[in-house]
Amino acid sequence: NTGIYVVSVNLFLFGSGSAQRVNIGMRFAVNGTLRNNNTAAHAYIRGQDGHAESSVNMTTIEDLAAGDTISVHTRRYADSGTVQLTNGSISLHQIA
Repeated sequence: NTGIYVVSVNLFLFGSGSAQRVNIGMRFAVNGTLRNNNTAAHAYIRGQDGHAESSVNMTTIEDLAAGDTISVHTRRYADSGTVQLTNGSISLHQIA
């Protein structure tokens, strides 16, 4: 249905042994177009002393039309190494 929606995403991440000081960010896109320059980038993974997991989450309000497609785009913002998405969730709640 067309309307105003609260959109929330939570991603759980795991860094491999080579991933040290990695930070993963994410942004929303609607119909393939990135929205509002809002970026969540608080998924720091130290990669030492057992700290290999993190999560990143974001909530936004979007004006959506019936048939719109929402996608989540991720990016590594710091250092290098492999980070895997191990779990995640997305929820949409129409508020108007």
